[in-house]
Amino acid sequence: MTIIYKTLLITLLLNTCGYAQVKWKNLFNGKDLNNWKQLNGKAKFESINGEIIGTTVANEPNSFLATKEIFDDFILELEFKLDGTNSGVQVRSESKSDYLNGRVHGYQIDFDPTPRAWTGGIYDESRRGWLYPLDYNPSAKKLLKSMDWNTCRIECLGNSIRTWINGQEVAHLVDDVTSKGFIALQIHAVSAADVGKQVRWRNIRIQTNHLQPSRPNTIFIADLIKIKNMNTQQKGFQVIEKPQAKKVDIFYKGQKITSYTWYDSVMKTVLHPINTLSGINITREFPLTMKPGERADHPHQLGMFFTHESVNGYDFWNLSTAIAPAERNKYGKIEHNRIMHAQGWEDDAYLTTVAHWKTYQGKLLLEETTLFHFHFVEDKLIIDRTTQLKAIEDVTFHDKKDAMLGLRVARELELANEWKDNFVMPDQSISKEARVDNEGVTGNYFNSQGQVGESVWGKRAKWLCLQGKKENKIISIAMIDHPQNIGFPTYWHARGYGLMAANPLGEKIFTEGKNELNFKLAKGETVQFMHRTVISETKLAITEIDALAADYTNQR
Repeated sequence: MTIIYKTLLITLLLNTCGYAQVKWKNLFNGKDLNNWKQLNGKAKFESINGEIIGTTVANEPNSFLATKEIFDDFILELEFKLDGTNSGVQVRSESKSDYLNGRVHGYQIDFDPTPRAWTGGIYDESRRGWLYPLDYNPSAKKLLKSMDWNTCRIECLGNSIRTWINGQEVAHLVDDVTSKGFIALQIHAVSAADVGKQVRWRNIRIQTNHLQPSRPNTIFIADLIKIKNMNTQQKGFQVIEKPQAKKVDIFYKGQKITSYTWYDSVMKTVLHPINTLSGINITREFPLTMKPGERADHPHQLGMFFTHESVNGYDFWNLSTAIAPAERNKYGKIEHNRIMHAQGWEDDAYLTTVAHWKTYQGKLLLEETTLFHFHFVEDKLIIDRTTQLKAIEDVTFHDKKDAMLGLRVARELELANEWKDNFVMPDQSISKEARVDNEGVTGNYFNSQGQVGESVWGKRAKWLCLQGKKENKIISIAMIDHPQNIGFPTYWHARGYGLMAANPLGEKIFTEGKNELNFKLAKGETVQFMHRTVISETKLAITEIDALAADYTNQR
């Protein structure tokens, strides 16, 4: 009787405390994937012997196996095993047709077998990048067991996201961008050498009721809500939307870095001006400002722009106010449509935009979604640009010299060259006669293949760097191609008069007619281009640029 009484008492106490009401639910039944759906890439997911096995495949973007159910607050536990390839678990994530054409985005708990060893860190997939790198908690870098089973625990409670690997807390993030979404298992896009590698998951279970957070630990807490509420003008990046002025300004510590603009007179979206971290403008001012001494050529080349000379025969590259209205029927314009996301933080800023590529008569051919990520490494400003183009009808990008990512630099950064041009005069008029003028120019090119000067034109290379001087300071500008881009490494359309352009869709002129690429998109299809631009007030060494390119290669 005494034993029965004690048992009942213990049971009553447990129920009163709520512990008996805690229930785990299996997200994976160990038999099939009926409660899951695959998104984005086409990596292979299978249910075998009570495990979910994901296998990498060639030429595919990141692939995700997502729950059909949506979760807000929960505690998730699972086991995983890596075969030498990066993976992760998405939580509170989404896939929307109006955001990068359905690309999965949201919080990811990273599984990282590389020497960087950031397993358990928190990454914002296809949105802001790293939110909790393991530089915040270096002792956790040793937790992953290579080629063996590991445990992972994730607590998403309110604005708090915490992670554990093999029983030790790794990351603690406080953020409020997304409060609910699906859970997904990731297979990362890979190089040819990593095709066929596998990631395994098992014992995936979740709690959604009567949740009890784990006891607080002493690890660093990345409180992004607190940072967001701070006055970032003097302490970090600030993004200020100015729709009436048709621009979005990006500041760092009170100094303007650039403006995303959609001025009527330019007829495309551009970043202009672009400044170093200390405020030196590296871009040409003409035609917006008549600055004496600048070249008055190519008025369509302003700041950093992304366009093409012939989409279904319409010229989006060369349109400017220099073209008479009566002659614009075969030209195209890129119209800003909306800002999807704009946010400044302590160490970086994000801007996501949508623009429409239209014929001059107004027919929509392409929808562009671009994610700009502004950040810095030491004294180097970095602009990562990811652009996705979606075909509204069947389109052909005819093989042309003038295409894709372009940057027109300041007069001082030009190379000494033999180009005859008209120049802006002291009275802000344009000279009547074209002339060769190399006064004050200091620039020179070099690329990843070892070519220098104007010999870089028409050559394929992983990156191109321009170095010169302005305002008595060394200026380096490196433009980096991404391996996932079509035609990598890209051809470079780089001119001594100050144009740097990466053209992955032009082969004919650069191969003297031996090759020709007329890239096509069927209606509804998309293509993505990724480029990194590094701007520094130091002389970048080849090894530094190689390292920045390698780092970018690992970006999603």
